[in-house]
Amino acid sequence: MLFLLGAFVVLLLIVAGSRGFSLLFGLSINLVSIVALLILIADGFNVLITTSIISLIILIVAIYMNVENAATANIAFKTSILIVVIILIITVPLEFWASAQGMGFEDQEELESFSLAAGVSFPQLAIAIIVVNSLGVISETSVAISSGLNEIILSKPTLTPKEVFSDGFSVGNKILSTQTNTLLFNFSIVLFNELFEL
Repeated sequence: MLFLLGAFVVLLLIVAGSRGFSLLFGLSINLVSIVALLILIADGFNVLITTSIISLIILIVAIYMNVENAATANIAFKTSILIVVIILIITVPLEFWASAQGMGFEDQEELESFSLAAGVSFPQLAIAIIVVNSLGVISETSVAISSGLNEIILSKPTLTPKEVFSDGFSVGNKILSTQTNTLLFNFSIVLFNELFEL
């Protein structure tokens, strides 16, 4: 594992040059934030509030440390916040209505050695996992769309608002289609592993 980490750092510094140091610094801040989230949840802090605060920190670091154009970064950050709020609005009621605890019958053997009286709400923990897992995709997509749209506006300043919206929609469709493929491949790999465990 240390070999892979070392190879990652060396290759990042070779490819990104001096900018690689700021990328590594941002990555380390995000890793510390996730560890802090786990510690705070284990100490009994409200899962949803803690996740919201840590998500803000992760988005700030992921967007503002990696985007040089301030206008693009501001738009991407506001868009990311809006998407996270929409995810919470959708996920919280669905988790409540589904009464999903995150554990299936197939996990019964592994769970017998653990105490379920941990004092953590498993549905809230599932919401936290959904939000934190989606932050990378949200920030990456919002930066890509904002950057692409910013370049279009700079190259064609005479575009009408309707044309800008149409071009932005076109850029967004292309980026989201590749993101959808990536998410589906990740999901299918998880299912592939589950099938072989049966």
